[in-house]
Amino acid sequence: MPVFRLALSACVLCVIANTDAVAAQDADRPDFVGTWVLDVGASSFGPSPAPDSALIVVERADDQVVMTRISHVRGENTVRFDMPADGEVHQATTDQGSTDARAEWDGSVLTVWLVAQASVGDVDVTELWGTDSESDRLTIDRTIDVPGFGVFEQTLLYSRRR
Repeated sequence: MPVFRLALSACVLCVIANTDAVAAQDADRPDFVGTWVLDVGASSFGPSPAPDSALIVVERADDQVVMTRISHVRGENTVRFDMPADGEVHQATTDQGSTDARAEWDGSVLTVWLVAQASVGDVDVTELWGTDSESDRLTIDRTIDVPGFGVFEQTLLYSRRR
């Protein structure tokens, strides 16, 4: 019986320690939920054309990422994410159908990766999401790898719509 109690106590301590670690991890994550409007003038687009406007609506960004991104570059383009932030490949919905995407937390940074289909082939897009200390400014550092053209970087600055 004492061995059973010891084993049970050890299991309870493991569960408590794991719960505390998960809670601490969640506390490090910024609050991305809300509507974000792109500051076109303050953003850097590299060789790509700047959009006329862009908007991200984040419904959830914890262990699940649920968001819709709408941009206006030569017409409206929409991408919808509803997937676990587990680093595994899932499907995002776009105007052209679906595409491979994944999301994963690294401390306070959300990494979003997707494959965009283009006439030159599959374009790999990696985004690192972070906010300022007040969570009023969203910065997305984006790397775009275009087959035959190379790697381009962008910094997109969004303001939270109140």
